[in-house]
Parts: sequence; structure tokens; C-alpha cells
Amino acid sequence: LTSLFDQVVASASERLARMSDDRYRLKRAEDPENRQRLAGLDLVVSDAFACKERPVRTLSGGETFLASLALALGLSDAVLAQ
Repeated sequence: LTSLFDQVVASASERLARMSDDRYRLKRAEDPENRQRLAGLDLVVSDAFACKERPVRTLSGGETFLASLALALGLSDAVLAQ
């Protein structure tokens, strides 16, 4: 399941980048102490304009819509690739 989730996030990240003119990308959250991916489903947004990563809960309403749409399309891409 983890590899499938990684495929969904990778595809969603590419779609979100296209929808946001390369401003946002999605990534799985990492443990800040040892820089390893967390086992959960937490995501962060990499913001190219602010040059930092932030939790997805900090996105505005329109940005949240784009991220949700990107995740739905990423899931569709991953299912079609199977």
C-alpha cells in the first residue's frame, strides 16, 4: 500500500505543479530528526515561491481545492497504471 500511495502522491504532485504554474508540489511528510518518511499518510506542500515546505492544512480554500483535485487525478492515474 505504501508504494501505491507513493505513486498517487508522485502523480498528484506533477498535476498540482501544472495547475499551480510550478508553485506547489506534494510530498509525504518526513520525520525532521532523521529525515525519514513517516509511516502515515501525512502530506506537506512544497511552496516554490516561499522556498519552504508547509502542512497541507495551511493551504487556502482555492489551494486546497487544487490539491484535492490533483490527488483525485493522481489516484486515477495510479489505478489506470495497474
